[in-house]
Amino acid sequence: MDSRTTYMSPFTTRYGAVNMRYLFSDSNRHNIWRELWHVLALAEKESGANITNDQLNEILSAIGDDIDYDKVKEYEAETRHDVVAHLMEFGDHC
Repeated sequence: MDSRTTYMSPFTTRYGAVNMRYLFSDSNRHNIWRELWHVLALAEKESGANITNDQLNEILSAIGDDIDYDKVKEYEAETRHDVVAHLMEFGDHC
């Protein structure tokens, strides 16, 4: 897309420092979701859910994996929900 026909925030184009832009980036947000899902699984295990240590380790090891945004896009078209699409793609890694 041409930046002249698509909204571009002055925050990202002029005023935002590199590290600030990273903090608000899609990549950072999606990796935080993955970390939260790991913590949620830990809490569910502590609450009695049938989650093994191997499964927890698999979730933890998948956090650093690259996100397949093409697959996310497919899942989102199917589910019409961005978080669910990312959760399904993350499940593919686990």
